[in-house]
Amino acid sequence: MKRKIFVISAILAAFSLNAGVWQWTAPVEEFTSSEVNGDHPTAFLWIPEKCDTVKAVMVGQHNMNEETLFEMPSFREKMAELGVALVWISPIINFQGDLDKPFQPTLDRLAAASGYSELSDVPVIPIGHSAMATFPWNYAAWNPDKTLCIISYHGDAPRTNLCGYGGSNVEWGRNRNINGIPGLMIEGEYEWWEDRVNPARGFKLWYPQSCISFLCDAGRGHFDVSEQVADYIEKHLTESLSVELLAEQIHMSKYYFLRKFKEITGVTVHSFVVSKRLIRACELLREGKSVSEACQLTGFQDYSSFLRNFREAFGVPPGKYTEYYPMD
Repeated sequence: MKRKIFVISAILAAFSLNAGVWQWTAPVEEFTSSEVNGDHPTAFLWIPEKCDTVKAVMVGQHNMNEETLFEMPSFREKMAELGVALVWISPIINFQGDLDKPFQPTLDRLAAASGYSELSDVPVIPIGHSAMATFPWNYAAWNPDKTLCIISYHGDAPRTNLCGYGGSNVEWGRNRNINGIPGLMIEGEYEWWEDRVNPARGFKLWYPQSCISFLCDAGRGHFDVSEQVADYIEKHLTESLSVELLAEQIHMSKYYFLRKFKEITGVTVHSFVVSKRLIRACELLREGKSVSEACQLTGFQDYSSFLRNFREAFGVPPGKYTEYYPMD
């Protein structure tokens, strides 16, 4: 019995240790930190095992939840399926001015150190929690052509004056925006209040081409990292990567593709995809599928989003659809 317990413990320990592996490092030479006696912060790189080509890189800092999420075994499994690398910077850097300066040279160094040369060019997924939750929005505003999508974890709205780090936000100016870049604002019980959520809603009114979605992490505290949220982030990345790959297939940049699609069709790619999914959901309901089956089979990320979009499109909940719109 003791031997069995020892073997199981050894396996779990090895699995846990592997989850925390970072294969390569590089200095962030453009900055110094008092936390390391004036030395440079370090960027740690993880690339999935047996990864032939990196498709994107998620970048976070040594704040609070970023490291926990990055070293979660199930999250790394999901990133491996997507071909997404992880970069974690420690200690944190306070960004002002040109927000690309700390990252692009560091990505170049990591590309050279790892042999994955595409790291210099793949799209970036900035993520930040709490005091660093404003960083992802600002990075995207300074680097729209480099940003795949944005994740603000238990954090802040874009261009908010209520920053998690307690200081003034960086001023974007008149020409910067995040139009067409999928943004995810995850709010737990602590952050879900009007002073944080309403600025994001206001931002969407001022910038109607911005693509911000909300996830209410119900019942979770400020420092919680759940498997459910990790799953949702993976779905957010999957959808973002699908647009990137579609643009590549027709030899356009993602942002030129998004802009031309809107000019030609009059709707965004996101709105077009949602409408097609809803039409298919109606067909499935008419075929006798349940509401939950229609939601799952049409690719909606969560049930509440499906219900909301369906009601907005057809004026009735999906459970009542066949009553109001019977088959001829």
